Amino acid sequence: MSDALLKTLGGFSIDLNGRSIPVPPTKKARGLLCYLAMHPDAEIARDALLEAFWPDADPERARESLRTALHSIRRIFRDAELDPSHFLFTNRSVVKLTSAIDCDARHFAELARTQDGEDQEKALSLYRGDFLEGDYDNWASFERERLSHIYETLLDRLLNESPSAATAQRLLERNPYHEHAYAVLIDSDLAAGRFESAAKLLERFRAALAEIGRVVPPALAEKWVALRFSPELAPTDVDALLRRGSDLAGAGEAVAAAEVFDRAVAEAIRLNQSGKALAHLESAIATLESTAPVQSREPVLASLKKLAAELLRITGDFPAAIALCTEALARAQSFGRPKFVAEVLLLRARLYGDASSFERQRYDALSILELEQSRDDKTIVRARLELVSAYANLGSVSDAVAQAVLAESLAQRTGDPEATANAALELAQAHASLWHFSASAESLKRAAGTRPAGPGGRARMLLAYAQLHSFTGRVEDAEAAARDAVHVLEPAQLGGPTSRTWSSVTYLRCVLAAERGAWNDVLASADLLAAAPACLNSPLARSAVLLLRIDALLGRSLPRDAAMASELQSELDRLPGFAPAPYGRGDCPALSRARLAVSAQSGNAHRLLLDALDTLEERARQVPLDADRLFAKLASTAKIAGAFSIADRSEARRAHYYARRVGAADAAASFFSSNS
Repeated sequence: MSDALLKTLGGFSIDLNGRSIPVPPTKKARGLLCYLAMHPDAEIARDALLEAFWPDADPERARESLRTALHSIRRIFRDAELDPSHFLFTNRSVVKLTSAIDCDARHFAELARTQDGEDQEKALSLYRGDFLEGDYDNWASFERERLSHIYETLLDRLLNESPSAATAQRLLERNPYHEHAYAVLIDSDLAAGRFESAAKLLERFRAALAEIGRVVPPALAEKWVALRFSPELAPTDVDALLRRGSDLAGAGEAVAAAEVFDRAVAEAIRLNQSGKALAHLESAIATLESTAPVQSREPVLASLKKLAAELLRITGDFPAAIALCTEALARAQSFGRPKFVAEVLLLRARLYGDASSFERQRYDALSILELEQSRDDKTIVRARLELVSAYANLGSVSDAVAQAVLAESLAQRTGDPEATANAALELAQAHASLWHFSASAESLKRAAGTRPAGPGGRARMLLAYAQLHSFTGRVEDAEAAARDAVHVLEPAQLGGPTSRTWSSVTYLRCVLAAERGAWNDVLASADLLAAAPACLNSPLARSAVLLLRIDALLGRSLPRDAAMASELQSELDRLPGFAPAPYGRGDCPALSRARLAVSAQSGNAHRLLLDALDTLEERARQVPLDADRLFAKLASTAKIAGAFSIADRSEARRAHYYARRVGAADAAASFFSSNS
């Protein structure tokens, strides 16, 4: 059998046994060949291909277009004097491309995810440009964005592990605002004595940031001053600060070490270098703990443990971060600093929320409010926002609304725009989950008026808009807002402070893709979500991603999809108790379990359908979310199983909640018309 290579990155060509052959003449045919090559040996339903490539065409014309495209693909092999059946299999219902055709994009993605240095270098050599440039079909745009993200993430990982000017330059070509890449290039120029070149790089960075309304961060501005007025002086960086902190800790200068580490950690978080800072911090903590106890040591150790917990939170190691917070709290309570105690409690509350321990999150937030000597209004606002999160995740959304109202009112009195925006956004999302769409829209207006700062703030605003549009049936507006949120968040920060926001945006995009049946898009994004730090140690997040995957596999229905979905359901059932995402979607294990049982014609399918119905009814009474869509899914499944009484009851619930949601959306229509 002949070996063929389909090149799709930075151009389009086909190599057969080392020689180039003509490509299909039309963009649709070339796109279809790529689509099949990205799923080798998978039997893809013709209907799925019609939906992906000709979604708006008349059915008969779409089928004719598919036949024409397949004929074009066969013809290139015949013209090369090869048997097309070696490469392409078709019948009346499915199309399959055999593994005799390799694809550079698929090979690149596989190599880029490994930890092997040689494989990563091979991946970089394969990425000669973006996937299928000029093809704007939905699936091609999504695949192009996915592969571009993998490429940028690989460059970022290599830059962190082994900084080099070549990698930094490639990364800047993709992301002209990447601070670490600029720092590596500047350091390279300084080491070689190219001070003028380093100064030009900083000026280039200043100009790039000005284009998006930002200014050079203080640390880089200091580098600019040093280069401009004293070229011989190398700028201070995170490494230097960390080494200085470690030296001070080793010399027993605990207080001075803490001050230096505080600066270093803030800079490390900003530059997405948390792992490097954490190693130095842990060493300093071990050094100080081995010294003889003195009065000044305990506050410093508590402060360093809190800093280490903040870094561990960014990397997604919530259990270790909680343990460090608990140690810091015990030390802080022993030397009587109530404001610091409140700060540690606040961090631990956030960590408990990250780890899906919502009762403990609520307890720590309430403990802050009860501290007599920590009546700092900004801390109280943040504590109330933690209560919003805890109550919402515990199903008490009305309590979450009440706490958000109190938080927003207090934040406005303190004059803190960031806290005011956060409180208004939480209130908007809580109202939206209860289908109080007009109230949600008003809260969003107030949040927008505060102009949330930074990529994270702007992305959260766009996410809230996307969620509201989704609930009110404005799917195109929801997809546009979610897409804008992804563009605001820099890929380099996926492991940094904005990781949770990126995960929430990506989750919503998965949900929107599922609603239009783009199952491959859902599965691809779910893979990215599963690897995100915000998901790895959160049972709730892992459950939500597993449910996305199960739903996509059942919807796609390729061979082995049902078996894979059953394996994922087993993994889901092993996780701790499931709670609905408060501002996300109301899907639940009971529904996926029932759908799988019906698919497998299991004897307990009827009982599981009843369980799913009871679960959905109970949850819809607490928080409606997308109840009408879920009841529709259950009704359809029950009909397949012949459980018509369950189907009728589910359909009645669907109609009831649909009417409620549409009525609430109509009431908020004036907001959308004035903000279109």
